[in-house]
Amino acid sequence: MMERRSKTAMLLALAAVAVTVSPAATQLSKPPRDPAGISRKLERSAELQRQVLETLANPGQAERIAANAWTQLKSAHDDGVPPLEFANG
Repeated sequence: MMERRSKTAMLLALAAVAVTVSPAATQLSKPPRDPAGISRKLERSAELQRQVLETLANPGQAERIAANAWTQLKSAHDDGVPPLEFANG
C-alpha cells in the first residue's frame, strides 16, 4: 500500500513539473521577433488605412480594406508582444 502511494505521489510530482515546463518549452520553440517584418506590417496597415479614407464613398470596399488593415496591425502586434505568461517575468 505504501509503495502505491509513493508511486502516485511521484506521478503527481512529475505531472506538476511537466505542466510548469510546458510554457517554457513553447516559448523556446517560438521563432525570434522580426523587427523588419513587424515594421512592414505596420507600414502596410497604415497604407491600407489611407486607402480606406480614400474609398469612404464605397462602404463595401472601405470595409474590406479596413478589415485587411486591422489584420496587418493585429499580426504586427502579435509578432511584437511576448506571450502573456512571460510578459511579467
